[in-house]
Amino acid sequence: MLELTDLRLLVAVAHAGTISAGAAECGLSLAAASARLSNLERRYDVRLLRRHRRGVTVTDTGLSWVQDAERLLHRAGDLEQELLALGHGLRESVRVATNSAAADALPEFLAAALSAVPTLRIDLTEMGSAAALDAVREGRVDLAVVSVLSERIPGCQVQELWDDPLVVIDAGARGRPPGSWMTLAEVMGGPMVGLTGTTSLQRLVDAEAARAGLRPLYRIRLPTLAAVCTVASAGVGRAIVPEAVARRNGVAPTVLAALSEPWASSHRHTVLAARTFDELPPAAAEFARFLRRHRGELAES
Repeated sequence: MLELTDLRLLVAVAHAGTISAGAAECGLSLAAASARLSNLERRYDVRLLRRHRRGVTVTDTGLSWVQDAERLLHRAGDLEQELLALGHGLRESVRVATNSAAADALPEFLAAALSAVPTLRIDLTEMGSAAALDAVREGRVDLAVVSVLSERIPGCQVQELWDDPLVVIDAGARGRPPGSWMTLAEVMGGPMVGLTGTTSLQRLVDAEAARAGLRPLYRIRLPTLAAVCTVASAGVGRAIVPEAVARRNGVAPTVLAALSEPWASSHRHTVLAARTFDELPPAAAEFARFLRRHRGELAES
């Protein structure tokens, strides 16, 4: 019988490039790991790895096994979480995808929802807006909270949550008049403060810079938008962040400028998306109602 331990080992070895490193990651001795891999190949009459002096390389068959194993292990992890949740009385689960800008705005809503519904568990995944909407269309998540330029999204129903334009923190130009703006070329004419390259917002900014033929100089890249706001506000460099994030982190209005590009403008909104709101599972439908209601309460306060 195929064992998850063997699949975890195969994936670890494939990523590490050596059996010894993969074995250490899985808590196995080198001898035990080598025996497991050899038995796996012999049992299914396949060659998964090519062994050589400097480590191993994965065969074409091995690569296919690794990809399938990763999917299976991910599903096994999800199942384990579901069983653990049931054991602790968390009977309701909602799968939510979000882009990085929206993820920064969600904690207060998530905290309120989890406090209000003690049996609720939220599986939150961060990805780009397009990928999150694809996940909704394909049924891999129940809901997406993403930033978009248009509320007409094929294959999804959307409900607007809040405006989400991008702004520039430019602490070197204090005393800006209200309503001032900058082009992307002007923003990137000096040193920048950015997010780490894996975040969806930073990928968007870098892609637009490349499209415009710009090569920004980042003095530092930071893991969170809150950290970006703090460092940029100290005058280290300019930063592009969502307006709501700048406001929540106390950035002075006198150092903010609007970003003039259409992809960053006031037409940018954060929306709640589902394939069909009327067909959501009960827990997801209740979460969506709670998110809209709580947002309305905050807007009125």
